[in-house]
Amino acid sequence: MSLYYSEHALLFNLQGERFTDETQGDHLTTMALLEQAESRGLLVADARVFRDWVVGSYVEGAVAVDKFGLASKRAAASDSPRTSTNWRTSPRNGGIARGRP
Repeated sequence: MSLYYSEHALLFNLQGERFTDETQGDHLTTMALLEQAESRGLLVADARVFRDWVVGSYVEGAVAVDKFGLASKRAAASDSPRTSTNWRTSPRNGGIARGRP
């Protein structure tokens, strides 16, 4: 998933540690993520960031794409053994919850 909004969130590696200054921008955040184990991390944001940046339009006037929903569908369709945790949008607070959809 592209990180068009990492400066509005916190990024953790697989050990649960922050490893970069997210405010430096998405391009540097992405480069730092590539240096982490499995090049994977967990981006944590609040409901406002989810609404305004994740599912909102990145460019004014452009069609908004729910990037999180799209990535979730692709992960669910994958039969990769690495997909052991299912993350979904929590309807109550607009955040991310762990568990079954």
